[in-house]
Amino acid sequence: MNALDKVKIARSFSRAASSYDSAAYFQRDMGLELLSMLPKTLNKGENNYCLDLGCGTGFFYQHLISQYKDINYVGVDIAEGMLNFFQQTLSESFSDVDVNADLSDEASNNRRLNDFLICTDAENISMKNETIDIVFSNMAVQWSENLPVLFTELNRILKPGGIIGLTTLGPQTLIELKQSWEKVDKHVHVNHFFPLERWADVIHQSGLKIQVKRVLHPKLQFDSVRQLLKELKLIGAHNVNKGQPQGLFGKKYLNAMYSAYEAFNINGFFPASYEVYFFVIKKDE
Repeated sequence: MNALDKVKIARSFSRAASSYDSAAYFQRDMGLELLSMLPKTLNKGENNYCLDLGCGTGFFYQHLISQYKDINYVGVDIAEGMLNFFQQTLSESFSDVDVNADLSDEASNNRRLNDFLICTDAENISMKNETIDIVFSNMAVQWSENLPVLFTELNRILKPGGIIGLTTLGPQTLIELKQSWEKVDKHVHVNHFFPLERWADVIHQSGLKIQVKRVLHPKLQFDSVRQLLKELKLIGAHNVNKGQPQGLFGKKYLNAMYSAYEAFNINGFFPASYEVYFFVIKKDE
């Protein structure tokens, strides 16, 4: 039985589109670290394509087209609201461009982007075989439940010699929040994520080769548990599992969880642990 509710995932991130960038500092830091681990150049050739899988509001668009000159950018996200926000922001940034004038490379890339934003699930990407040179995916594929299908699909669309760079989350993510809720009831309150061994096994079985595998355990600090929950909501990453309790929780339940979380209080700050996996993966030429 599937544990993740894909409809709920899409709705949650769509609702968070306008607030996401204000709270996604941690996600941006992980993505920039991933970008530094990727090759600086690609094999020269015509019609090179970069797939930004889980592109969200488009933060990494400029970074990717700056690192990979003359690349054709394709943004994919399951949340239509994120793509709409991305496109609207882009349109506002270039509203003063005369479409009849000669455009700079950057402006041309931005106009072309309007034709390359795709709302779809990462497990069913609407692209032809062997069309993508590099896949960049930051904090997105943890929302894919069928990992064999995901990597079969990525292998299918990747050109021979192509590269995948991705970050994802492991099961120790938000462990303090999970353990605090477990003292309150038996419902699912925190998203479930696969362990490192599962990711590595599926990548190997797909025929792709892991070039870099790295694990980080960053720990964020919050002034209160309320602040942590608010930031999770602002980025759309609150509970999207099936089996979560129905209806709104009253203050009694929340206060019980807050009390349990006090066990993790360090000098007035409340930690939130993350387990982040970095992969750089290559397809044989």
